[in-house]
Amino acid sequence: MADETQKPKEDKAEKKEAAPGIMVLAGIMIAGAFLSSFLTAKFMAPSGGGNPAVKEAGKDPGSIPTKDKAKEKTIYYKLGEFIVNLSNKEATRYLKTDITMEVKDAKEIDKAIKEKEAIYRDTILEKLSGYTTQQLGLPDGKKNMKQEIISSIADLDPDIKVVNIYFNALMMQ
Repeated sequence: MADETQKPKEDKAEKKEAAPGIMVLAGIMIAGAFLSSFLTAKFMAPSGGGNPAVKEAGKDPGSIPTKDKAKEKTIYYKLGEFIVNLSNKEATRYLKTDITMEVKDAKEIDKAIKEKEAIYRDTILEKLSGYTTQQLGLPDGKKNMKQEIISSIADLDPDIKVVNIYFNALMMQ
């Protein structure tokens, strides 16, 4: 009977010895989580400050280099998401896309674009809705659409020099 009373005391002692090991393990896991968060933020986050939608070419490691960086400084302006009905006659189809515009940097270009953003968006919506799924499915379909958007914006505002249009997402249904 004396043996039975001593066993619970031994179990409690073993639990007390295991508790510091668990605490050390939990501490290591928490430190690892903080370290991985820091490293992810440091090396994977977009560089630069200010408006993340407007970045100078060459300063963002993920940016697409222009033909001649020394002469041609560009910025990227995110125009946002577009959802339009396509011109298909056999069925109702729509296009959902997210567009970023690369423009040659000029004095106060960001302000100029913001002032006319509604006009640019309206023009782009008009151009996008003029296409069918068959046209966009062709090998040069998206390329032609980009060129048409670039020329339309050039017609609207000759001061804005659009270098390229980027589809960050594109879905047809």
